[in-house]
Amino acid sequence: MEQKDIRFRKQRDLGVVISDSFDFLKQEAKPIFRMIGIYVLPFIILYAGAQVYFQRNVLSQFDLANPESLMADIGPFYQNLFMFMFFGLFVQSLLMGTYYSYLEAYIKHGKG
Repeated sequence: MEQKDIRFRKQRDLGVVISDSFDFLKQEAKPIFRMIGIYVLPFIILYAGAQVYFQRNVLSQFDLANPESLMADIGPFYQNLFMFMFFGLFVQSLLMGTYYSYLEAYIKHGKG
């Protein structure tokens, strides 16, 4: 594939910005996916395991046949939901931080 010099800091139209973004992703896919695989993928797998654990934990606490106990046991549901959302926020910020740190290194040091 032909290597294209991509300059991020220039005035352009929206179509040019989108096409340059896709050209950058095509050109730099291997290093980006390698960084995501090393730094983010273990946490994504851990996040998936935590999601399964939290859902099984929450569903095992509810007795769907008794509506009064359903409202009494709602506290642990919110605690598990908060933990799940907090961990999801961590994984998403780690993913975006990895991508933006690669962009910053690309801008400062160039290709490779």
